[in-house]
Amino acid sequence: MTEVLFLLIIGQMGVIIWMFITFVWGCSIADIDTIDEDLVPGEEVKEISFNVTERVLMLFVILIGFWWLSALAEMAHWISSSVASYYYFNKTHGALTETLVTMLRYHFGSILLASIVNPILRMPRVLVSGIKGKVRLADPSC
Repeated sequence: MTEVLFLLIIGQMGVIIWMFITFVWGCSIADIDTIDEDLVPGEEVKEISFNVTERVLMLFVILIGFWWLSALAEMAHWISSSVASYYYFNKTHGALTETLVTMLRYHFGSILLASIVNPILRMPRVLVSGIKGKVRLADPSC
């Protein structure tokens, strides 16, 4: 059981390091040009330009990064609730390794699907609550 936990942690660290390296590479592939501008103190402006392929790559890396963070949050939510219920009903220790194995073996696809669907469904709710807050501040009589 500890080997599975060790491999899970190493695998997640590898993915996080790969995402960081890809993000840094995506940010560093731009063309930087120096433009002389009379209206700016020092008269020198750096212009950073990306071509279409680089922009698509950066968008892809950012979206995959948000998806991975959402997947980690869903895994943490699932593990904490599962460990609590396992301990409550069985009153034994070692629930974390049992939960990790069960999650990876049977529920990993559902967790990844939830990590895609939940942020999409959460966006309208956040927008509506923000609008309600602005309306409430504008009209304090309600």
